Amino acid sequence: MADKLTVHIILNSHLDPVWLWRKAQGADEVLNTARTACEIIDDYPEVHITRGEAWFYDVIRRIDPKLFARIQRAVKRGRWHIVGGWWIQPDCNLPSAESFIQQGKIAQAFFKKYFGTTASVGYNVDSFGHAATLPDFYRANGIDSYIMMRPGTNEKTLPANLFTWESPSGKRITTCRINSYATTGGLNQIENNIKGAIAFADTRVGHVPCFVGVGDHGGGPARAEIDWVLSHLHYAPDVELVISHPRAFFDAVKASGAALPVIKDELQYHAVGCYSVVHDVKQRMRRAEHIAMQAEHIIGNVYGKARTGAAQKLSDAWRHIAFNQFHDILAGSSIKPAYDDAFDELGAASSACRDIIVDVTRREMLTLKRSDAQRLVFFNTSKTDFDGYMECEPWLGYRWTGEQKSFTLVDENSSEIPYQIIPADAAFHVLRIMLRLAVPAGKKRIVTVRLSDPSAISPDVRRSDNALSTAGLTAALSKHGLSSLVSGSSGFIRDEGIRVEIYEDPTDTWSHGIHSYDTKPAGVFTASVAWPVNHEGPLRISMKNELQFGSSSLSWMVYCNAGETAVHMRLRLHWHEKQRIAKLIIPFNAKAAVREDGIPGGIIARQCDGREYPLHNTLSLSGDGRTLTAVSRDIFAADVASDGAMRLTLVRSPYYAHHNPFKVEANHDYPLTDQGVHEYEITLIPSSSVDRKTIDAEVLRQTEPIWMTETTAGMGHR
Repeated sequence: MADKLTVHIILNSHLDPVWLWRKAQGADEVLNTARTACEIIDDYPEVHITRGEAWFYDVIRRIDPKLFARIQRAVKRGRWHIVGGWWIQPDCNLPSAESFIQQGKIAQAFFKKYFGTTASVGYNVDSFGHAATLPDFYRANGIDSYIMMRPGTNEKTLPANLFTWESPSGKRITTCRINSYATTGGLNQIENNIKGAIAFADTRVGHVPCFVGVGDHGGGPARAEIDWVLSHLHYAPDVELVISHPRAFFDAVKASGAALPVIKDELQYHAVGCYSVVHDVKQRMRRAEHIAMQAEHIIGNVYGKARTGAAQKLSDAWRHIAFNQFHDILAGSSIKPAYDDAFDELGAASSACRDIIVDVTRREMLTLKRSDAQRLVFFNTSKTDFDGYMECEPWLGYRWTGEQKSFTLVDENSSEIPYQIIPADAAFHVLRIMLRLAVPAGKKRIVTVRLSDPSAISPDVRRSDNALSTAGLTAALSKHGLSSLVSGSSGFIRDEGIRVEIYEDPTDTWSHGIHSYDTKPAGVFTASVAWPVNHEGPLRISMKNELQFGSSSLSWMVYCNAGETAVHMRLRLHWHEKQRIAKLIIPFNAKAAVREDGIPGGIIARQCDGREYPLHNTLSLSGDGRTLTAVSRDIFAADVASDGAMRLTLVRSPYYAHHNPFKVEANHDYPLTDQGVHEYEITLIPSSSVDRKTIDAEVLRQTEPIWMTETTAGMGHR
């Protein structure tokens, strides 16, 4: 036990670039905060300033070069300390693994270029929980220590607030949970923060951090606060205050030689509503991430035919993506106008990456030998081999002008490829087909179109009234959804069936104060007619129905593909409910002994305890010799009840940026979140055990689709 406790006073200014204001006002915060901090450094020779987020510095670099130069000099003199190592303080649950890596890659390169150094302390004091895999991403970017605050002591019990955090892969970072990151309440809060820090302290270590500074909208640490600290350095006979910074604190922890407890867990939970609210920004983010990954791979490792400037376009795209992973943007807790900006930037990022992919693939087409036959060329821009179904709309002429000509698809060896015509995107005479093809990672496959009758295909999918089946699976449908799912001789769902239930949700945007949505259902989406056939062929049968609840409607398609033991669902939800939440209920027909959830860059075991958790692509339940896995890039939160009911959160609609205890009066004009159309693709995979190969293949299909190009000598048939 240390003789004295040293409280490291860390002068900082918490800054949300977007929250109850838009990004432009966030830039004002940055400039005001930085200017004040530089003036304080000039006036107080004993002061150290701590500041994270590369975006903060980039704003100053672009707008006020003189101020940026002052910060560079302060960093060089050891008075200004860069922490974080990421572009922004992101949501730490929802981004992909690659996004976390890019956060560090872009930020650390920026710090090295402009300051000659990099951050070694991670810093996410306001993020709403932390994925178990974060130590992996931090270690990959030179970070060995971490400061966080949420979940607080009332939300997660830890053996100590200073600990070694170990990821499932074994990577470790020294982590400190703090009691507060700012002193916006004035001088009284300084002493409250100090008392809180003392209560948080590990007496064996003898060191604890305490954050001081005015948060949000500029100003930094106020002079009155600094004067108070300097006049109370000898705080108590056994407590000393020192003006410090995070690196100095963690160095002191290491020097103490104290053995810290090891935590092998995710740091959850806080603000469970943020896992699902403003579904649109989460969905756009996921799609932007994956198209950026494809662009990254295609220009770095595949064809090498990107135009000059493509790398910069990609870097700019990743910066847009990284910024909009900020915890109050991606978590859905900002004002509605802020999402206009976010959607613009995510759209710009996706568009830039799409241009890169289109350029590179079309340049690759120039290497093909001339042919009068129409060819469809399929590019796998991912790092993983692809073998599965894909859909495309090749141009075979104006199909509304006369007799439709039959055609055959053949591969590079003239072997015929089965295909099926399916409904097109346009409500018009346009051709859309599905086919199955294997495309190695970073490679292409060439399919030739021949004007001849295709060979007959023995059907592997069948239907009866309100049921679809393949060789290994049967799914029966009901007025609420799916009434049964049988694979082999095992039934995978209970008699109550798969359905979409609606619950009242009076909580604020964050769902502060709760950990689950376990109230009695307000209702269930219901169809008024039997399920009609949507389309039917030897490779796929789909059935589709329209279901209703209240002011909302649900277009629900269910389909099965030949050669697969899986049920695919496409949901188009027209949501017009107020302060309600919709969940897809999948009642697993076994005691769920094991639950495995996807998280960024990994899988984690969780309890079937009814708590709402963030979700990344997959959720598997296993018990009684069977496993049921749900795969969806469009679902970001779920709970599993103690009876094994998997409950995927589709949408919830509180008021934008509503924070308790603010009371929403009856005559108001506050907008509700998530009104309008939401689309989901969800695949259910029944198996005897967790089939990771099949699961990963379905994740790949949903998140990194194959890109198709087509060419003839002059477009059209010869």
